[in-house]
Amino acid sequence: MKYLVITLTCLFSITFFTTFSQMSPKAYNYNNFSEGGQEISEEMLDLIPSDYHNHPEFGKLPYNAPCDDCFELIHKRTDTTKMFVGKGTNGTHFYSQATLGLVHYEKDGRLLTYDPRLKPLSSGVYKSENQDTPTFIDINEENTGFEINNKQFKFNNKLELYLIKEDGAEVSLGIADWSNHTVGEEGIKVIDAWEGIDITVSFGLDKIKTNYVIDSPLDYLDDIAELKFSDNIILPDNYEMEEGDDELIDSEGNRFGSYDILNSQGENVFKIHKAFGYDKSEIKERSRSFYYELDETFNLFVPVDWITSDSTVFPLTIDPLVTSTGTQTAGWMSFFYNGAWCGGAGSCNYNLTVPKPANSTITGTTMDAVYESLGGYCAATCWMNEAGFKVTSPCGISPAPAATFWSCNAPNPGTCTAAGFDVYAELGSCLGAACSGNVTFQIQNSYCFCSLGGNCGDNCQWMPNNTWSMTLEGHTLETLGNTATGNGTETINTSDCSGSTTLDPDVLNGVPGYTYSWSNGQTASTINVSNASGAHTVDVTDACGVTRTATFEVNCPLAVTLANFTTENLGESVFVEWETKTERDNDYFQILRSDNGETFEVIGEVDGAGNSNSPINYSFKDKKPLNNISYYQLAIVDINGETEYSSIESVNRLSGNTALQLIPNPASEKVDVVFDFPTSGNFDLIISDMMGNKVFEDILSKEKGTQNTNVNTSQFRSGTYNVQLITKNKVYSAKLVVE
Repeated sequence: MKYLVITLTCLFSITFFTTFSQMSPKAYNYNNFSEGGQEISEEMLDLIPSDYHNHPEFGKLPYNAPCDDCFELIHKRTDTTKMFVGKGTNGTHFYSQATLGLVHYEKDGRLLTYDPRLKPLSSGVYKSENQDTPTFIDINEENTGFEINNKQFKFNNKLELYLIKEDGAEVSLGIADWSNHTVGEEGIKVIDAWEGIDITVSFGLDKIKTNYVIDSPLDYLDDIAELKFSDNIILPDNYEMEEGDDELIDSEGNRFGSYDILNSQGENVFKIHKAFGYDKSEIKERSRSFYYELDETFNLFVPVDWITSDSTVFPLTIDPLVTSTGTQTAGWMSFFYNGAWCGGAGSCNYNLTVPKPANSTITGTTMDAVYESLGGYCAATCWMNEAGFKVTSPCGISPAPAATFWSCNAPNPGTCTAAGFDVYAELGSCLGAACSGNVTFQIQNSYCFCSLGGNCGDNCQWMPNNTWSMTLEGHTLETLGNTATGNGTETINTSDCSGSTTLDPDVLNGVPGYTYSWSNGQTASTINVSNASGAHTVDVTDACGVTRTATFEVNCPLAVTLANFTTENLGESVFVEWETKTERDNDYFQILRSDNGETFEVIGEVDGAGNSNSPINYSFKDKKPLNNISYYQLAIVDINGETEYSSIESVNRLSGNTALQLIPNPASEKVDVVFDFPTSGNFDLIISDMMGNKVFEDILSKEKGTQNTNVNTSQFRSGTYNVQLITKNKVYSAKLVVE
């Protein structure tokens, strides 16, 4: 049978896009599979409610996630949105992703992710189960297909190639040989299925796309008019195949339209789209549409003169497509013919609403998008460089300047993709900060070739549902550059101990305005402190009520190396002691005291050792201490009169724990000995009866501050006992009654 030109009317435009923002033709993975393992951290367990810890996708990064070093808050899922958290950020770094179309389906009361990626099921069998019509490859049976309610629809089944001679006789080249193949999560490549002809089968959501690829001239086409690719399609009972509505007939009655697969109610469940072919010549007239015949098998005819033409540039691609039509995810976003970027006016517009990351400043905006350039209704196929789109937001339009658009600079059919494109400058930089809210983006689609099919209708360019997504990246409140938790720390080493330093928490992100609460009671955004003042903290709270803490440690260089500096409340006095590891030209120490931690007075002096490389202990007793909280500091004066300062220690003489406390008292089974330890170290605890006999003795290793020690008194006789806690400078006593 000779190939005849299709007799249909098609309007052409030769004005292609001239300014590109580059996308890339889709490269399918026919070689490997994603690991997709479960990774659970304490951070996830804390941030995700326990009811979701047994979710089948808990700890797994879902399909088309907008980030790698992150995990999903699966309890935040909706039909069209996902929320992610950066790993190690404890919920301070968010990614909010929304997709035009459904990205989740419900199963057993859980929202699961649509995912077209194949996974190994058994030897030679690969399946994508996470979609409405699961797809599969069965290498053992040499077919691919879909499933509906466990019923299999088998395509590419026992494919057979026939050579049709000029006189109409047919010669079979046999069933496709699948022995030499590679397989990956997006499909299979069969190498030399027939001599010189490869097969690739690519899988997407609701679709199976088959390509017959001829890499070089075939030496067996003499006296051959056509190639016939014959598919032994297998349908379950009560399903049938019939011609589709788009009737495209040539003068000999050959049908170039699509075919539909219907269920017993006459509902369309699958569509076999019009087949087309193209080479690498970049000549549009070289692309062709091919016709089908349906008898015992489903047959695709390709004219040999198209393959053997002198203008052919190999490889040649012959491209039929099967899609599932009766699913939640079926459908597409169309393009407008001769649209705004082809010299005319108009575009097909679609809106997408993305939730803002809560309590965050928007710090990033990324985009994923896919469009497909196929055969449509036209005699020649549409090319990827004949379509393009823009995206707008409250901030403006992307790509910029306005004369550009997103597209593939590819003069051939195929799938054009953008993954993780950074569009923050154009679409996100004005969004600022908010405790909550949404951002609406609009995509504007346009194409330039062949008006058949109508504007925003069933033409040759479209975006499959679930392929356009926008992601907003947001950071909550941060101090001192800490992006992990927001709680920053800074150590400031000053050049001398007598000056002052400005403390600035360097607040970023979150939602202004901010309030400040410093450990010394101040509320300004920055404060000045003494270089010898030690530690300071500030709690910063933003407009959403999120609070972060910034911690500062101010250090100044001491000519004397202090091993420790402690104070102890002795009741009527305060004992101050310190130990030096080394001393250099040290003249004397001044003991300073303050009632507010900022203004100090000299209350005594102790001579220094001058120079020493051995530990030396010093002490001073404040015999007239203040009656409330007091602060102590050492001024270290060298032989040249230069003064350096130690850290500050405090004593609370009004604290209820300055005395030894016994709880309960009287006691029966046990008693807690509570004491405010003046320093960290070892302390003796002795309990004696009234005759002076020890009934309990222990050495306690305690940290500075109020600590308690539990003593078992169940073996004590009833009576009164003397409890002693012995520090370095004092013995503290209390009476204990045991019942």
